[in-house]
Amino acid sequence: MHQPGAGPAPSQPDLAVGAITMQGGRVAIPTGPGLGVDVDRDVIERYRTR
Repeated sequence: MHQPGAGPAPSQPDLAVGAITMQGGRVAIPTGPGLGVDVDRDVIERYRTR
């Protein structure tokens, strides 16, 4: 969770690698495990406060 005054927060497009896709007006079910979106750990490290 981002705390106000703690500096800029990354946006969702910066954090996510991959995308949730739509097919026929619905979210496509990923072929792999999970939601089909991975977190970009480099972005997390860049915004880390500790």
